[in-house]
Amino acid sequence: MRALKVTQGAVAGVVTSLVLAAAMAGRSADPLATFCYVLAVALSMTALTIVGWVSLNRRTQPPKNR
Repeated sequence: MRALKVTQGAVAGVVTSLVLAAAMAGRSADPLATFCYVLAVALSMTALTIVGWVSLNRRTQPPKNR
């Protein structure tokens, strides 16, 4: 199994979250609050996705021979 590129996924998730929050805040009547709310949700979903992906794809240790 190939090693996961968690760092690249985390950076991509953070950048996507910032762009999404800025785009939605630009069209809102209250941009600062919208930016904070959208950024918080997007970053939490990014973190959950990374944690889930790492936990599903972690390497299992072969059983030890006695």
